[in-house]
Amino acid sequence: MTRIETVVIVQRDSKILLGLKHPMKKFGGKWNGFGGGLEDGESLEECAIRETYTETGITPIGLKKLGKILFHFPTTEEDHEVHFYRAIGYKGRLDTSKDFIKYREFSLDELEGIYNKKMMPADKHWLPLFIKGESFKGEVYFDREMQNPKISIKRVESLD
Repeated sequence: MTRIETVVIVQRDSKILLGLKHPMKKFGGKWNGFGGGLEDGESLEECAIRETYTETGITPIGLKKLGKILFHFPTTEEDHEVHFYRAIGYKGRLDTSKDFIKYREFSLDELEGIYNKKMMPADKHWLPLFIKGESFKGEVYFDREMQNPKISIKRVESLD
C-alpha cells in the first residue's frame, strides 16, 4: 500500500517559506514544506490547502503542481507518494502548531547552507528544480538509518 501526500512550499520572488519541524515529530529539527496525507474523497489540491492551513494557519494561493516523488522505506512504514506544490503567496497569519515550531523565509543563497544538515537528504535534488518552476519526478530509497538514501530525481516535461 502507498500513502498519498502533498507538500506545499510558498515561493515569493526570491524567497522560500519553510517551517522547522517540531523536534518530537518524525524528521524533527529539519526545515520542510507543509503537507500531509490525502483524505477520502479529497483532491490533491484540497489536501495541499487543508494540510498547509492545519500546520501553519495560512491558506496558500496560486498553487501549481511541480513534482511527484515516491519515497520507499525499508521498514513496515508504507511508501509515500508525495505531490509537490508551489504557492505564489498566502492568506492569513503564520502560527506555530503541533508540527512546526517556527517559520522562516530563506533567500535562495541561504538554502545552500542548510541543504546538508537542516533539510532532508533528497531536498537538494528536487528543490533547485522546484525553485526554477521545472517539473520533476523521482524515487527515493531510504536505508535503515534514514541517512544515505538512493535518490533518482529528474526534470520532466509533464507530470502525467
